[in-house]
Amino acid sequence: MKIEKALQRESFPILPYDLTVNILSRLPIKSLVQLKCVSKSWLNLFTDPYLAKMHFNRSHNRKLVSSCTIAKPSRFSNTPIVVFSLDTDESKLTLHIDSPLPFGTKSIRFFGSCDGLILFSTFPSNTLYLLNPSTRELNKIPSSPFRNRETVSYGFGYDASARDYKIVELSWSSERNKSNVSVYALKINYWRIVHDFPYTIKFRNRGKLFNGALHWLTYDDDNMSKIVAFHLANDKFQDFFLPDYETPPHSIEVVKGCLCIITVTRELWVMKVYGKRESWTKAATLPNEGPLNLSNDDEIQFLTNQWLCAYNIEKNTYSSIQKIPCIRGCQDTFRSHEAEIFYESIVSPHSSHIRQ
Repeated sequence: MKIEKALQRESFPILPYDLTVNILSRLPIKSLVQLKCVSKSWLNLFTDPYLAKMHFNRSHNRKLVSSCTIAKPSRFSNTPIVVFSLDTDESKLTLHIDSPLPFGTKSIRFFGSCDGLILFSTFPSNTLYLLNPSTRELNKIPSSPFRNRETVSYGFGYDASARDYKIVELSWSSERNKSNVSVYALKINYWRIVHDFPYTIKFRNRGKLFNGALHWLTYDDDNMSKIVAFHLANDKFQDFFLPDYETPPHSIEVVKGCLCIITVTRELWVMKVYGKRESWTKAATLPNEGPLNLSNDDEIQFLTNQWLCAYNIEKNTYSSIQKIPCIRGCQDTFRSHEAEIFYESIVSPHSSHIRQ
């Protein structure tokens, strides 16, 4: 209220636009959301992709969003989520956020994050959404007309050449014994089919965004495992051979700016030079827990038994960070957690606010 009155004073100086954006880009998300209510001109300012990009480039606050699978959901209940910080003292304070979903759902599944936006689907409807947990903006993505019943996986990322966010869907066709690849562009709100995907995707394997491409663990007709990268800029595939190890790969991750593989026996292999098979190096053997996500530092983060834990590669130490509380209303029906790490941003999940 004080800010609005100050803006209405004739004596209040009008700052240059670039300076205004520079100042606002340094504010925390909570303050920015409140300032959107000052006036229409301020509200319009927050739709400027330039402000969103500058704010994101200065934001270093990592947060984790988590949701649980409810065994017996209420027909009219919403699935809430939990958000808390990973980098500051705010980690001592867990923030409960009521889900923006307008309907009840048994569970949600995360498929990746980019620029503070998170792609997830609901179960059992399998509807796709883009969510900004920081601003609570939600965008329902139209269903792909090329989707098969055996949809296998999704990936989500930003195509800098087209200045657009893209969703890639892999749908398995048992009749054709192949996977279709379709791409959704947020700016034009349109799905298009690309071509066949000549590999089989491993179970619960989502596209991992790195270096402008989405990466999947696959195996070919000879049952040989590979990494296949789908480049968002040109719709081209690229094969990466895996390192020589005795156990099958479990997941693709990113740590310290490098593409990594975790095997089923928890060996961590790092591709130090992108695309070079000979650069694969075994970095560590991880504790026998399933990885949640990898950060761009020395710690690998795990989610196990409702605890967020970390393994330090350099120090070879394992520690518990924080217990993730069970979501309100599901204490007696809790089954499992889904979680995703993201950076705070004011980037909108709607096509009219694409960042530049």
